[in-house]
Amino acid sequence: MAFSPIGRILAISSSPPGESGVVWLWDVSDPARPAQLGQPLTSRDGGVGAVAFSPDRRTLALGLGVDSAVQLWDVSDPARPAQMGNLPTDDYGSVFDMAFSPDGHILATSNYEQDSVRLWDVSDPARPAPLGHPSTNVKRSWASLAFSPDGHILAIGSQAVWLWAGG
Repeated sequence: MAFSPIGRILAISSSPPGESGVVWLWDVSDPARPAQLGQPLTSRDGGVGAVAFSPDRRTLALGLGVDSAVQLWDVSDPARPAQMGNLPTDDYGSVFDMAFSPDGHILATSNYEQDSVRLWDVSDPARPAPLGHPSTNVKRSWASLAFSPDGHILAIGSQAVWLWAGG
């Protein structure tokens, strides 16, 4: 699950084993009375392993477990989400965690089967593109990801913590 950057919307994935992935959006501005927003986002590609909001609150990324895809959804109107694009993951493997850079232009994804992390240019969510090649030096497949507030460092947590520095 993930909160939107201002904390008013909560995305919750529910993926029973062997069934399609479902993500519910809830308005939690009044925690005593959360309200479901619109219809759930569904994936025919398998369970949802991770969700992440972009910093501008307009994009929600869904990391799918079974079919190794990442879907990008326009949630600028959370009651009427619309799918924008898919990351061209090929045989990349199941997505365990995701993190947007602070400017929202880069999405980092960790891979469950291949013990790797990959960066994606999502500045145009309808046409996402890989940035370089996946890192294959991540020792365990359940890597957690976080960008520093300035976006220059990506922390990768697994059996150890690795720091990637960039510009």
